[in-house]
Amino acid sequence: MFGPINRRIGRVLLASILPLSMSLTMAGNTLADSSPFEQPTQQPAPDSQRLTIDAVGQILQSFGLNPEKVDNGYIVKATDKDGMTFEVYVSLCQTQEYIWLSSNLIDINQANQQELLNMLVANEKYGVATFCSTGKYVALQMSIPNSGITVDEFRNELKAYFATLEDSKPLWNAPAVAPAPAPAPAPSQPLNPFGS
Repeated sequence: MFGPINRRIGRVLLASILPLSMSLTMAGNTLADSSPFEQPTQQPAPDSQRLTIDAVGQILQSFGLNPEKVDNGYIVKATDKDGMTFEVYVSLCQTQEYIWLSSNLIDINQANQQELLNMLVANEKYGVATFCSTGKYVALQMSIPNSGITVDEFRNELKAYFATLEDSKPLWNAPAVAPAPAPAPAPSQPLNPFGS
């Protein structure tokens, strides 16, 4: 079935494909060895480098925010330049690896579709602070890595969060839309398009 020419072509092909195949395999091993997915994951910071919820409360107090202890966190209030007061829930995630900031902005049933869409699109703009649903409300949430964070870093993260709250106000605090005008009253006699 295979003649001498076909065998010779087969050997030439095999001789040229085999080194290529081996180099790809070796390159594959080299790439796999340097792949970030193959590297050991960074271990979480030891508990001694993480803030406790009590330490978070003390820091919030030192910022003059007068935190109110609730459940597993604190509520802090801040007023923007327009006089709007924001309530922000500050807590730690279960593993204490992140400090969470969350503020309910609008009842989800009172938001129209365009407002909700605008908030979802804005998630890309605001980066780590994101709009999401808490079930009943649309909230702005942000997580801060709780690994050796300094007081100044925490202050800067809070400032960035409050700035995002204020900057995003037009998305969720739109002025009430004027009601549509009432429809014209119906004619007393049905309109007959064919005459009387």
